[in-house]
Amino acid sequence: MRMLQLLLAAPSSGSGKTTAACALLSALKARGLEPCAFKCGPDYIDPMFHRAVLGVPSHNLDLFFSTPQTVRRLYTSGAAGHGSAVCEGAMGYYDGLGGVSAAASAWHTADVLDLPVLLVVRPKGASLTLAAQLQGLKAFRTPHHIAGVLLNDCTEMLYKLLAPMLERETGLPVVGFLPPMPDACPCCPPWIQSDASFATRTYRGFLQLRPNYRYGRPQHRRPERSCPFNRRMEQDTPHDGILYKVYPCRPCT
Repeated sequence: MRMLQLLLAAPSSGSGKTTAACALLSALKARGLEPCAFKCGPDYIDPMFHRAVLGVPSHNLDLFFSTPQTVRRLYTSGAAGHGSAVCEGAMGYYDGLGGVSAAASAWHTADVLDLPVLLVVRPKGASLTLAAQLQGLKAFRTPHHIAGVLLNDCTEMLYKLLAPMLERETGLPVVGFLPPMPDACPCCPPWIQSDASFATRTYRGFLQLRPNYRYGRPQHRRPERSCPFNRRMEQDTPHDGILYKVYPCRPCT
């Protein structure tokens, strides 16, 4: 069967990788795709968010402490029996050991596991310059593994303005957006106001964003191509790959 697999990365920390990961995991779980989660590096905090959404353990993949062969084995064993797998990167896409090497970076993990990468981009204070940044990320290493873009903390109006331009300038599909999170509720402790809590409480609000997008690419452009986020596992059995956006829900009371 086909298994939806991807690595979520970003140009820098603070772009919303964990928000996007938890939202995506919630949507996959709601659709019955039995997701599993992974985190690049030894970070134990983000996997706790993953567990809050999934109810199953999230696994670490660390290319500093482990060989590529070990990371491949850990990924294969962790994904066994699941219908989808989401791996969350750390820091910026190419940021690795000491901040001066790509070793043990999100890109390195994607390269070792041959995973397609969905870039989470926060379009604050930039427009066409975002296309230049994305082109730079594509050109920095070969292969770059970048297969699509998700706009985070982005209004629908801004998305409609940016998406066609970014696709035209970069050749990358902009698969959707996540709107700004609602204001924190003053009666809740900080951990309830976390990304994981927001995504968990709102997963039922996921709606189809663009009907012409299936399997990660516009149907009218390349209907013959399958989604870069779907990988063959045992047999060629397609599944629904429509992408979503999440709407803010009411603050908790």
